[in-house]
Amino acid sequence: MKSDKAFDIVIAPDFTTDAHIVYEIRTLFFLASLLEFGGKSRHFPLHIACIGEPPASVVRMAEICGAEITLHEPQPPVIRGFPNKLRGLEIQGETGKVLLIDVDVLVLKDLTPMITELPEDAICLAHASRPMVREEYWEAIYEGIGMTPPETRVSSLCGELSVYVYDEFTKAEMARTFPYYCGGLVFTPWKYNLKDIWETHIREIKTFIRSKENVSEGWNHVNRFRTCDQTGLATSVEYLKRRGAKMQRLPDIYHGLWQLMYSRKVKLDDMYLFHMIGFLWGLESPEAIAPEGIRNYQRYLFQKFMKAWRQSNSGFAKFGELFTRFLPAAVDVYKTGKILQYLHKKHVQPVLQESKKASKETLQEAS
Repeated sequence: MKSDKAFDIVIAPDFTTDAHIVYEIRTLFFLASLLEFGGKSRHFPLHIACIGEPPASVVRMAEICGAEITLHEPQPPVIRGFPNKLRGLEIQGETGKVLLIDVDVLVLKDLTPMITELPEDAICLAHASRPMVREEYWEAIYEGIGMTPPETRVSSLCGELSVYVYDEFTKAEMARTFPYYCGGLVFTPWKYNLKDIWETHIREIKTFIRSKENVSEGWNHVNRFRTCDQTGLATSVEYLKRRGAKMQRLPDIYHGLWQLMYSRKVKLDDMYLFHMIGFLWGLESPEAIAPEGIRNYQRYLFQKFMKAWRQSNSGFAKFGELFTRFLPAAVDVYKTGKILQYLHKKHVQPVLQESKKASKETLQEAS
Protein backbone atom coordinates (compact mmCIF):
# COMPACT_ATOMS: atom_id res chain seq x y z
CA MET A 1 0.00 0.00 0.00
CA LYS A 2 1.32 3.45 -0.96
CA SER A 3 2.63 5.56 1.86
CA ASP A 4 0.28 8.47 1.12
CA LYS A 5 -2.73 6.16 1.37
CA ALA A 6 -1.87 4.56 4.69
CA PHE A 7 0.00 4.95 7.94
CA ASP A 8 1.88 2.55 10.18
CA ILE A 9 -0.15 1.23 13.13
CA VAL A 10 2.05 0.29 16.08
CA ILE A 11 1.28 -1.25 19.46
CA ALA A 12 3.88 -2.05 22.11
CA PRO A 13 2.54 -4.63 24.60
CA ASP A 14 4.74 -5.37 27.62
CA PHE A 15 5.09 -9.07 28.44
CA THR A 16 7.84 -8.62 31.02
CA THR A 17 5.68 -7.51 33.96
CA ASP A 18 3.34 -9.28 36.36
CA ALA A 19 0.49 -7.93 34.23
CA HIS A 20 1.60 -9.88 31.15
CA ILE A 21 -1.74 -11.72 30.94
CA VAL A 22 -3.59 -8.39 30.87
CA TYR A 23 -1.39 -7.16 28.02
CA GLU A 24 -1.81 -10.45 26.17
CA ILE A 25 -5.61 -10.29 26.25
CA ARG A 26 -5.77 -6.57 25.52
CA THR A 27 -3.54 -7.14 22.51
CA LEU A 28 -5.84 -9.88 21.25
CA PHE A 29 -8.90 -7.64 21.62
CA PHE A 30 -7.18 -4.75 19.84
CA LEU A 31 -6.15 -6.97 16.91
CA ALA A 32 -9.58 -8.59 16.82
CA SER A 33 -11.30 -5.19 16.68
CA LEU A 34 -9.03 -3.98 13.88
CA LEU A 35 -9.68 -7.18 11.96
CA GLU A 36 -13.44 -6.99 12.48
CA PHE A 37 -14.18 -3.27 12.24
CA GLY A 38 -11.08 -1.70 10.69
CA GLY A 39 -12.28 -1.70 7.08
CA LYS A 40 -9.51 -0.66 4.69
CA SER A 41 -7.24 0.27 7.59
CA ARG A 42 -6.91 -3.40 8.58
CA HIS A 43 -4.59 -3.65 5.57
CA PHE A 44 -2.32 -0.83 6.77
CA PRO A 45 1.20 -1.80 7.89
CA LEU A 46 0.68 -3.27 11.36
CA HIS A 47 3.51 -3.68 13.84
CA ILE A 48 3.59 -5.35 17.25
CA ALA A 49 6.68 -4.11 19.10
CA CYS A 50 6.79 -6.69 21.89
CA ILE A 51 8.57 -5.92 25.13
CA GLY A 52 9.80 -9.42 25.90
CA GLU A 53 8.72 -12.64 24.22
CA PRO A 54 5.10 -12.62 23.01
CA PRO A 55 2.79 -15.47 24.04
CA ALA A 56 1.69 -18.00 21.42
CA SER A 57 -1.78 -16.46 21.20
CA VAL A 58 -0.38 -13.07 20.17
CA VAL A 59 1.92 -14.69 17.62
CA ARG A 60 -1.04 -16.55 16.12
CA MET A 61 -3.29 -13.46 16.03
CA ALA A 62 -0.46 -11.50 14.41
CA GLU A 63 -0.32 -14.13 11.67
CA ILE A 64 -4.06 -13.82 11.10
CA CYS A 65 -3.85 -10.02 10.92
CA GLY A 66 -0.67 -9.94 8.84
CA ALA A 67 1.19 -8.02 11.53
CA GLU A 68 4.94 -7.83 11.88
CA ILE A 69 6.34 -8.76 15.30
CA THR A 70 9.56 -7.24 16.61
CA LEU A 71 11.25 -7.89 19.97
CA HIS A 72 12.49 -5.14 22.27
CA GLU A 73 14.11 -4.81 25.68
CA PRO A 74 12.33 -2.85 28.43
CA GLN A 75 13.32 0.77 28.85
CA PRO A 76 15.65 1.56 31.75
CA PRO A 77 13.65 2.26 34.93
CA VAL A 78 12.06 5.70 35.29
CA ILE A 79 10.19 7.25 38.17
CA ARG A 80 6.69 6.63 36.89
CA GLY A 81 4.80 6.11 33.66
CA PHE A 82 4.80 3.80 30.70
CA PRO A 83 7.95 4.63 28.72
CA ASN A 84 8.13 1.14 27.15
CA LYS A 85 5.60 2.32 24.57
CA LEU A 86 8.41 4.36 23.01
CA ARG A 87 9.91 1.06 21.80
CA GLY A 88 7.08 1.08 19.28
CA LEU A 89 8.75 4.01 17.56
CA GLU A 90 11.88 1.93 16.96
CA ILE A 91 10.26 -0.15 14.22
CA GLN A 92 11.04 0.44 10.56
CA GLY A 93 8.14 2.47 9.25
CA GLU A 94 6.69 1.77 5.81
CA THR A 95 4.77 5.02 5.39
CA GLY A 96 5.19 8.69 6.22
CA LYS A 97 3.21 8.66 9.45
CA VAL A 98 2.69 6.41 12.46
CA LEU A 99 -0.18 5.79 14.87
CA LEU A 100 1.37 4.64 18.15
CA ILE A 101 -1.52 3.28 20.17
CA ASP A 102 -2.05 1.59 23.52
CA VAL A 103 -3.35 -1.97 23.50
CA ASP A 104 -6.35 -1.10 25.67
CA VAL A 105 -8.01 0.51 22.66
CA LEU A 106 -10.84 -0.84 20.52
CA VAL A 107 -11.03 -0.05 16.82
CA LEU A 108 -14.68 0.63 15.98
CA LYS A 109 -14.48 2.04 12.45
CA ASP A 110 -12.25 2.21 9.39
CA LEU A 111 -9.35 4.55 10.32
CA THR A 112 -8.75 5.68 6.74
CA PRO A 113 -10.40 9.12 7.33
CA MET A 114 -7.48 9.98 9.62
CA ILE A 115 -5.44 10.34 6.43
CA THR A 116 -7.78 12.76 4.68
CA GLU A 117 -9.17 14.67 7.65
CA LEU A 118 -5.94 15.32 9.56
CA PRO A 119 -2.89 17.29 8.34
CA GLU A 120 -0.26 15.07 6.80
CA ASP A 121 2.63 16.90 8.48
CA ALA A 122 1.15 17.54 11.95
CA ILE A 123 1.57 15.75 15.26
CA CYS A 124 -1.98 14.96 16.38
CA LEU A 125 -2.69 14.39 20.07
CA ALA A 126 -5.71 14.37 22.36
CA HIS A 127 -5.85 16.53 25.48
CA ALA A 128 -5.31 14.53 28.67
CA SER A 129 -8.39 13.89 30.80
CA ARG A 130 -6.86 15.72 33.81
CA PRO A 131 -3.87 18.01 34.42
CA MET A 132 -1.75 15.68 36.65
CA VAL A 133 0.80 18.48 37.26
CA ARG A 134 -0.03 21.88 38.71
CA GLU A 135 1.08 25.10 37.05
CA GLU A 136 3.92 26.00 39.42
CA TYR A 137 5.51 22.59 38.91
CA TRP A 138 5.15 22.82 35.14
CA GLU A 139 7.09 26.08 35.19
CA ALA A 140 9.85 24.49 37.28
CA ILE A 141 10.00 21.40 35.04
CA TYR A 142 10.39 23.46 31.87
CA GLU A 143 13.09 25.58 33.45
CA GLY A 144 14.71 22.44 34.89
CA ILE A 145 15.24 20.99 31.41
CA GLY A 146 16.40 24.29 29.96
CA MET A 147 13.22 25.48 28.24
CA THR A 148 11.18 28.65 28.65
CA PRO A 149 7.70 27.71 29.85
CA PRO A 150 5.03 28.17 27.15
CA GLU A 151 2.44 30.91 27.54
CA THR A 152 -0.35 28.77 26.10
CA ARG A 153 -2.91 27.25 28.45
CA VAL A 154 -5.57 24.70 27.58
CA SER A 155 -8.41 22.91 29.31
CA SER A 156 -8.13 19.28 30.28
CA LEU A 157 -10.85 17.09 28.80
CA CYS A 158 -12.73 16.84 32.11
CA GLY A 159 -12.60 20.61 32.56
CA GLU A 160 -13.88 21.13 29.03
CA LEU A 161 -16.75 18.68 29.49
CA SER A 162 -17.56 19.71 33.09
CA VAL A 163 -17.07 16.11 34.20
CA TYR A 164 -15.35 16.36 37.58
CA VAL A 165 -14.28 13.07 39.13
CA TYR A 166 -10.68 13.75 40.17
CA ASP A 167 -10.73 15.29 43.62
CA GLU A 168 -7.07 16.33 43.70
CA PHE A 169 -7.72 19.19 41.25
CA THR A 170 -10.07 22.15 41.49
CA LYS A 171 -12.46 23.00 38.68
CA ALA A 172 -10.29 25.99 37.83
CA GLU A 173 -7.19 23.78 37.58
CA MET A 174 -9.07 21.31 35.39
CA ALA A 175 -10.15 24.12 33.06
CA ARG A 176 -6.76 25.81 32.68
CA THR A 177 -3.48 23.96 32.51
CA PHE A 178 -0.24 23.79 30.60
CA PRO A 179 -0.60 21.84 27.35
CA TYR A 180 -0.75 18.18 28.37
CA TYR A 181 -1.65 15.26 26.16
CA CYS A 182 -2.67 11.64 26.38
CA GLY A 183 0.25 9.38 25.48
CA GLY A 184 -2.05 6.46 24.72
CA LEU A 185 -2.59 7.57 21.13
CA VAL A 186 0.07 9.46 19.21
CA PHE A 187 -0.35 10.19 15.49
CA THR A 188 2.87 11.70 14.17
CA PRO A 189 4.99 12.00 11.04
CA TRP A 190 8.11 9.86 11.27
CA LYS A 191 10.19 12.81 10.06
CA TYR A 192 9.96 14.62 13.40
CA ASN A 193 11.91 11.85 15.14
CA LEU A 194 9.65 12.17 18.16
CA LYS A 195 10.98 9.01 19.78
CA ASP A 196 14.50 10.30 20.48
CA ILE A 197 13.32 13.69 21.72
CA TRP A 198 10.59 12.17 23.88
CA GLU A 199 13.01 9.67 25.39
CA THR A 200 15.54 12.40 26.14
CA HIS A 201 12.92 14.58 27.83
CA ILE A 202 11.66 11.71 29.96
CA ARG A 203 15.22 11.13 31.15
CA GLU A 204 15.84 14.82 31.84
CA ILE A 205 12.54 15.24 33.71
CA LYS A 206 13.32 12.12 35.71
CA THR A 207 16.67 13.55 36.75
CA PHE A 208 15.14 16.92 37.61
CA ILE A 209 12.30 15.47 39.71
CA ARG A 210 14.74 13.22 41.55
CA SER A 211 16.67 16.33 42.56
CA LYS A 212 13.46 17.63 44.14
CA GLU A 213 12.53 14.48 46.05
CA ASN A 214 11.80 15.12 49.71
CA VAL A 215 12.32 18.85 49.21
CA SER A 216 8.65 19.58 49.70
CA GLU A 217 5.32 17.82 49.99
CA GLY A 218 4.36 19.35 46.65
CA TRP A 219 7.17 17.66 44.78
CA ASN A 220 6.44 14.39 46.52
CA HIS A 221 2.89 14.79 45.21
CA VAL A 222 4.23 15.24 41.67
CA ASN A 223 6.47 12.22 42.11
CA ARG A 224 3.60 9.97 43.18
CA PHE A 225 1.79 10.36 39.89
CA ARG A 226 2.64 8.66 36.60
CA THR A 227 3.88 11.84 35.05
CA CYS A 228 7.16 11.18 33.32
CA ASP A 229 6.05 9.79 29.96
CA GLN A 230 3.18 12.21 29.33
CA THR A 231 5.02 15.17 30.83
CA GLY A 232 7.92 14.33 28.54
CA LEU A 233 5.52 14.13 25.61
CA ALA A 234 4.19 17.62 26.35
CA THR A 235 7.66 19.17 26.58
CA SER A 236 8.79 17.27 23.46
CA VAL A 237 5.90 18.61 21.42
CA GLU A 238 6.62 22.13 22.65
CA TYR A 239 10.29 21.63 21.73
CA LEU A 240 9.37 20.49 18.21
CA LYS A 241 6.82 23.28 17.71
CA ARG A 242 9.50 25.86 18.44
CA ARG A 243 11.52 24.28 15.62
CA GLY A 244 8.78 24.45 13.04
CA ALA A 245 6.79 21.27 13.63
CA LYS A 246 3.03 21.45 13.33
CA MET A 247 0.70 20.20 16.04
CA GLN A 248 -3.06 19.74 16.00
CA ARG A 249 -5.50 18.49 18.57
CA LEU A 250 -6.81 15.06 17.69
CA PRO A 251 -10.59 15.15 17.16
CA ASP A 252 -12.45 13.43 19.98
CA ILE A 253 -13.98 10.85 17.63
CA TYR A 254 -10.51 9.38 17.20
CA HIS A 255 -9.86 9.07 20.91
CA GLY A 256 -13.05 8.00 22.61
CA LEU A 257 -13.02 8.03 26.42
CA TRP A 258 -15.68 7.34 29.01
CA GLN A 259 -15.86 11.07 29.79
CA LEU A 260 -16.90 11.77 26.19
CA MET A 261 -19.39 8.92 26.35
CA TYR A 262 -20.92 10.19 29.59
CA SER A 263 -21.10 13.83 28.52
CA ARG A 264 -22.64 12.69 25.20
CA LYS A 265 -20.19 14.84 23.27
CA VAL A 266 -19.21 11.67 21.39
CA LYS A 267 -21.50 8.66 21.42
CA LEU A 268 -20.12 5.15 21.10
CA ASP A 269 -21.60 4.82 17.60
CA ASP A 270 -19.58 7.86 16.48
CA MET A 271 -16.22 6.77 17.94
CA TYR A 272 -13.50 5.45 15.66
CA LEU A 273 -11.34 4.40 18.60
CA PHE A 274 -12.42 3.78 22.17
CA HIS A 275 -9.70 3.91 24.81
CA MET A 276 -10.81 1.42 27.46
CA ILE A 277 -8.64 2.53 30.35
CA GLY A 278 -8.99 -0.01 33.16
CA PHE A 279 -10.15 -2.84 30.90
CA LEU A 280 -9.33 -6.25 32.43
CA TRP A 281 -6.89 -4.71 34.92
CA GLY A 282 -6.04 -7.35 37.51
CA LEU A 283 -6.98 -10.26 35.24
CA GLU A 284 -5.15 -13.38 36.38
CA SER A 285 -6.51 -16.01 34.00
CA PRO A 286 -7.76 -15.93 30.38
CA GLU A 287 -10.72 -18.03 31.51
CA ALA A 288 -12.01 -15.05 33.50
CA ILE A 289 -12.38 -12.73 30.50
CA ALA A 290 -16.01 -13.53 29.82
CA PRO A 291 -18.35 -12.92 31.33
CA GLU A 292 -16.60 -11.78 34.54
CA GLY A 293 -13.91 -9.56 33.05
CA ILE A 294 -16.26 -7.84 30.65
CA ARG A 295 -18.89 -7.29 33.34
CA ASN A 296 -16.26 -5.89 35.69
CA TYR A 297 -15.28 -3.35 33.05
CA GLN A 298 -18.92 -2.37 32.59
CA ARG A 299 -19.21 -1.91 36.36
CA TYR A 300 -16.08 0.24 36.28
CA LEU A 301 -17.71 2.54 33.71
CA PHE A 302 -20.94 2.73 35.70
CA GLN A 303 -18.97 3.70 38.80
CA LYS A 304 -17.28 6.51 36.86
CA PHE A 305 -20.67 7.68 35.56
CA MET A 306 -22.15 7.61 39.05
CA LYS A 307 -19.34 9.69 40.51
CA ALA A 308 -19.59 12.20 37.67
CA TRP A 309 -23.35 12.48 38.20
CA ARG A 310 -23.02 12.92 41.97
CA GLN A 311 -20.55 15.76 41.47
CA SER A 312 -22.66 17.47 38.83
CA ASN A 313 -25.19 20.28 39.27
CA SER A 314 -27.79 20.10 42.02
CA GLY A 315 -31.54 20.31 41.92
CA PHE A 316 -33.51 20.05 38.68
CA ALA A 317 -30.34 20.12 36.53
CA LYS A 318 -28.95 17.13 38.38
CA PHE A 319 -32.21 15.23 37.91
CA GLY A 320 -32.26 16.14 34.23
CA GLU A 321 -28.72 14.85 33.77
CA LEU A 322 -29.97 11.35 34.56
CA PHE A 323 -31.89 11.44 31.27
CA THR A 324 -29.56 13.57 29.16
CA ARG A 325 -26.30 11.92 30.18
CA PHE A 326 -26.40 8.99 32.59
CA LEU A 327 -29.02 6.75 30.99
CA PRO A 328 -27.92 7.25 27.35
CA ALA A 329 -24.33 6.59 28.41
CA ALA A 330 -25.49 3.46 30.22
CA VAL A 331 -26.90 2.20 26.93
CA ASP A 332 -23.46 2.74 25.39
CA VAL A 333 -21.92 0.67 28.19
CA TYR A 334 -24.33 -2.13 27.34
CA LYS A 335 -23.33 -1.86 23.66
CA THR A 336 -19.65 -1.94 24.63
CA GLY A 337 -20.20 -5.18 26.50
CA LYS A 338 -21.93 -6.71 23.49
CA ILE A 339 -19.03 -5.72 21.22
CA LEU A 340 -16.49 -7.23 23.62
CA GLN A 341 -18.49 -10.44 23.94
CA TYR A 342 -18.72 -10.68 20.15
CA LEU A 343 -15.00 -10.15 19.64
CA HIS A 344 -14.21 -12.64 22.38
CA LYS A 345 -16.43 -15.36 20.93
CA LYS A 346 -15.40 -14.86 17.29
CA HIS A 347 -11.68 -14.07 17.57
CA VAL A 348 -10.12 -14.02 21.03
CA GLN A 349 -11.40 -17.28 22.49
CA PRO A 350 -10.61 -19.41 19.38
CA VAL A 351 -7.04 -18.11 19.27
CA LEU A 352 -6.55 -18.78 22.99
CA GLN A 353 -7.93 -22.31 22.62
CA GLU A 354 -5.81 -23.01 19.56
CA SER A 355 -2.67 -21.76 21.30
CA LYS A 356 -3.42 -23.76 24.45
CA LYS A 357 -3.97 -26.94 22.41
CA ALA A 358 -0.74 -26.39 20.47
CA SER A 359 1.19 -25.88 23.71
CA LYS A 360 -0.16 -29.15 25.14
CA GLU A 361 0.77 -31.05 21.99
CA THR A 362 4.27 -29.58 22.09
CA LEU A 363 4.70 -30.66 25.73
CA GLN A 364 3.46 -34.15 24.94
CA GLU A 365 5.89 -34.49 22.05
CA ALA A 366 8.75 -33.24 24.23
CA SER A 367 7.97 -35.80 26.92
